[in-house]
Formats: sequence, structure tokens, C-alpha cells
Amino acid sequence: MTFGQAGQWTWVHGDSACCQTAVYGTIGVFAPTNTPGAIYEACEWTDQQGKFWLLDNYDLWQYDPTINQWAWMKGPMGVMVWGVHGTKGVGSPSNYPGYREKGTATWTDNNGDLWLFGGLGMDSLNNFGYKNDLWKYDIGANEWTWVKGSNGVGVAPTFGTKGVSTLSNTPGGKFETSATWIDSNGDLWLFGGVGLDSLSSVGAWNDLWVYDIPTNEWTWISGDNFINPSAVYGTKGVPSITNKPSGRYCYNRWIENDNLWLFGGQMMGGLKLNDLWRYNISTTEWTWVSGSDTTYHPGVYGEKCIPSLTMYPSARNESRSTWTDQNGNFWLFGGIRFSSLNDLWVFNSTTTEWTWVFGDTILNPPSNHGKLLVSSPTNDPGGKNGPVGWADTLGNLWLFAGQAGSPYNDLWKFEIDPNCNGITGITEFQQNFEFQIVPNPFDQTTTVIFYLDNSEEVTIELSDLLGQQVQTLSKGDRPIGRNEVTIDTDDLSAGIYILTIRLGDYFKSEKILKTKY
Repeated sequence: MTFGQAGQWTWVHGDSACCQTAVYGTIGVFAPTNTPGAIYEACEWTDQQGKFWLLDNYDLWQYDPTINQWAWMKGPMGVMVWGVHGTKGVGSPSNYPGYREKGTATWTDNNGDLWLFGGLGMDSLNNFGYKNDLWKYDIGANEWTWVKGSNGVGVAPTFGTKGVSTLSNTPGGKFETSATWIDSNGDLWLFGGVGLDSLSSVGAWNDLWVYDIPTNEWTWISGDNFINPSAVYGTKGVPSITNKPSGRYCYNRWIENDNLWLFGGQMMGGLKLNDLWRYNISTTEWTWVSGSDTTYHPGVYGEKCIPSLTMYPSARNESRSTWTDQNGNFWLFGGIRFSSLNDLWVFNSTTTEWTWVFGDTILNPPSNHGKLLVSSPTNDPGGKNGPVGWADTLGNLWLFAGQAGSPYNDLWKFEIDPNCNGITGITEFQQNFEFQIVPNPFDQTTTVIFYLDNSEEVTIELSDLLGQQVQTLSKGDRPIGRNEVTIDTDDLSAGIYILTIRLGDYFKSEKILKTKY
């Protein structure tokens, strides 16, 4: 069995050196020489036409991937101003959110409008602090509207009653709140981040909020109303109303069929995480899906382009660049463990398998820009933290800026190779072989059912979630046609295990859940 290339990076725009200033050109006009300046933890959106948008602390930019050009759309040309709020709820050409940094929350709604919440910014007296203002940008009108929240800084949250919306509810002033989602109803979701409590103490939150656009109301949905709460992991793979992530910030997020996904990040004190969580909007339950319940876990890398239930990225934060590809797979790049990373991973939410696709296991790997607009397997953005990402309509992943000791303004495109296993989620063996585990979950015994085209030796193994083999359940020649193997786990504790069937060099795995000891 052979594997394809993992894919290739292409440096498409910007500079290969750090610390570059912006080239603005004419406002609203695309040009080949236009470019935002070097930026770390910018704000990003994708509009309904597939164009990329960026707020680089000061100014609003648009990028058209079909012509590889930037246009400066709005803003004070790099001047740090507190903004022009205008009248709440009324759009105006002169309105502007002002300077923002450090993980400001963003969404694109179902009407194509761009939304922004919080971040670090200034008030009218040039006091610098945590913002809680919510803004909407109308692309067609080129107007910002201050929708909700204060025009000051340092506002404490008002939780109200969990599950009950009111006009007075607010998540409070927050930054590093990059976990945002928009559900099928068009509601805006927000998780955690760093902010002040009612005693003006600074900490990390695990509160989950939803904002209803028509009613202009926030609702506290899940999590705690105090800072720095601990996680309740429960059993890996098992949803529970009592499960919850810890307070954290600088994380990754994806959405799938109204399931909200959250990966890693950092707790107060610098403790980095690599746990993967799923929140089901319908059941209001969190599930710990993958990764470790410890901090600073080194990850399990395995081999590139080979998916596994026992592999996962190392603990990290500031890996804001996340994507969902055309097959519904989740992607993440880089961030900080102890220093910058350049590893690219993909997660299949159906099989719950991670695949290491590109990059290194070392810290601070160097970049290799190669030639502008020339793809090569040796091209590499290098270790970066705080870059942003977009996915285009052709299925390519785009990466912009970030910091590697100093901030950059280079723009990269990653072309996915579908022959890299884990991206398609299948191998030759998996395409031609299926098995069932009935029942699953189970108490003591379950049955594995599979079909063979040829008589051959089959091995069935059981491993724990760390990849350690627990026992060999069956090994021997099996006949052509239907096969049934009864599995007795009487001597094993209740919990989740990984059942693997091996035929020669090929294998396929699935999780099983034993409910009783």
C-alpha cells in the first residue's frame, strides 16, 4: 500500500521578511502591490462570494483569491484610534470599531454581514482594556453598525439566568475569544476567553453564550459564572450534562451539523491543552472526544498521512488558523507549545481520527518560502503563532501572517492532496472491508461481524485510548463469506476501547464502549 504526498504550500503574496508596513493604495481598489502590514492575531472573515476579509488591528482589508490582490476597504491607515461608535443600532459611513487586538471574536452571518465582538481596545479617554461591544459590517453599504454593548472598556459580565435571554445580559469585556460559531438558525455562539469578573479580577472563562440577531439578546447557555473553572472530563466519547471544558483562551474551533467543536488552548498560568471537545446544541451536552486531560501533553504524531484513533496534536495555544475542507474534515496549523510550531493536522469527525499531514515535531522550525507563486513540497511557512486562515471555493487552505519571533505579512496557500489518507478518511483496505460491532455500547459481550472475499488470517485486538494493547481477542484463519466473532470483556473495566481488525498489513479500527465492569 502506498501513500500520496501530503499536499504542498505555495507562498502567494506578501513578504518573506518580518516586520513589513502596509501598502494601502487607493481605498476600495484592488492592486497587485497592495498588502496589509505585518500582523499577529488579526480578525478574519469569509464572505458569501468567497472573498477573504481581514481587520489588521487598525484597518479593514479584502482579498480576492481569484486575482491574488488586496484592497484596503476602510480604516485610519494604521493610526491607533478608539473608534467612532455613532448611535447604537444605526449604520453610518463614519462609524468604525477602532483599534482591536488579541483574538477578537468574528462571525459571518447568513445574510453575508460581518460581525465583531470584544478584543483589546481603547475607550474615548485612550484607556486600554477589554471590550464588550458588538458590531456588524454591511459589505454592500460599506458601513459599520454598533449593535450592542458598551463603548468603554472593562465591563463585567451579566449572566442572568442560564438559558434565559434578556436585553441586559452580556458576556462582558473579553479578548482571546476566537471560539465562535454560527448555527443553522443564524445565531452567533461564543465561548470562553479572558476577561474581568464582577470583582475586577482577570481570569479565563468557560462560559458558552449565544446571541440572537432578531431580538438583540445574549443568552448564557453553558459553563460557569466565575473565572478559572476546572474541567469535568467524564468518560472520553460519552456525552454528559455535567461535562465541561476548563476556562481557557486562544483555542481552535469548528462547527458540524450544529455540533460545536473546541480544541486545546491555554488556561491561566500558561498551562496548555490538547483536549478536543464537542458541544451538542440540541442536548446541551459536552463530550470529551480526543486528546489528553493533562497539560503540556507532547501529542502522539505517528506517521504522516496515516489516520489513527491514538494520534493527536500536542498541547498548544494561538493556533487560530482553522479550516473545514470540502469533505467536512477539520484542519489546524501551528501555534505555540513552548515556542512556535508548523505542524498541519486534519481531524475526521466521523471516525474521530487525527492525521498528521505536514510539518515537524520540533519547535521553531524555519520557513522556506521558495519562489513566489511556485508550489513545491519543500515550501514551508515555518513555525508560527497567531496566523489566521480561510478556505476557498476550490478546497484550498489559506494562511496569513502570524508571528515567528516577530510578525509577518506573508500569505500562503495549501493545496490538499486527496491521496493522503486521513484527508479522504479511507485506505484501499477500508474501501473494500466493513465490519459491524453489535451491540455497541454493551455490558459484557459483543459480536464482531465481517465478510471476507478470500480465506485468510484475521487478528482482532483491543487497545486503550492511549494506544496500549489490552489483549488479542482472536487470531486465526477465517473462511470466505460471513464471519462472526463473539468478544468477551468480562475482565475489563467499563470504558471506551479501540477494537482493531488486522488482515496482513491492513487494519481498520473502531471505538467500542463497555458500560459495566
